[in-house]
Amino acid sequence: MTDTRIGTQGDIEVDPRVVKEQAQQTVRSLLDAVVELVTNSDDSYRRMDLAGGKIKIKVRRLKGGKWSLLQIEDYAQGMTIETLIEALKYGTKSSGFSTGSSVRGLWGRGMKETIISFGSGEIRTYKDGREIGVKVWWDSVKRNARWEIIENNNSTANNGTVVLVFPEEGAGGKCNEFESLYNYLCNHYALRGILKDRTVTLEMTSTGGRWGKARASSPKILK
Repeated sequence: MTDTRIGTQGDIEVDPRVVKEQAQQTVRSLLDAVVELVTNSDDSYRRMDLAGGKIKIKVRRLKGGKWSLLQIEDYAQGMTIETLIEALKYGTKSSGFSTGSSVRGLWGRGMKETIISFGSGEIRTYKDGREIGVKVWWDSVKRNARWEIIENNNSTANNGTVVLVFPEEGAGGKCNEFESLYNYLCNHYALRGILKDRTVTLEMTSTGGRWGKARASSPKILK
């Protein structure tokens, strides 16, 4: 008897476990996350062929050296809702490499991998008078990466993108104190070229200190 399955075709699916494992291999620490997301912001400026441009790094550090928030903000292209959803797909050509732009990679890696690696986050992007907000998280029950549109409104804000990362319990690792983190980022080999082209600032809020009060550092330019 001839097997009737001969000639049947199908797509090779990606197991959700691979998504999580690759995310954790790509981004292992807070420092990795900063490098990935700052590089993404730099890519966005490069696609515009724009000299200069600001990138803001904000970190919330907790008592004992853990952290509860990483925020990276730029004022570059921003994304439409269609572009953002495409960037959240696994393995799509979401960077400018495929169109000849001078960016770091083909697949636009970094943004979703960073969020998935640590647990959850939000992407808020502004483009042509629209604010798009998407929540991204790793569903530990379904064992799958998921996203949800949480904002789609008119906006008067300038174009740009804000990525917020919220590490789940036990996933964030250590966060250096402000000066130590500042010096590390200033000397990181992957950021040297970016720091020459962009104005990148670091700001940190520390909670649970000796007096139990939150302390905020003044923004300091990486150079």
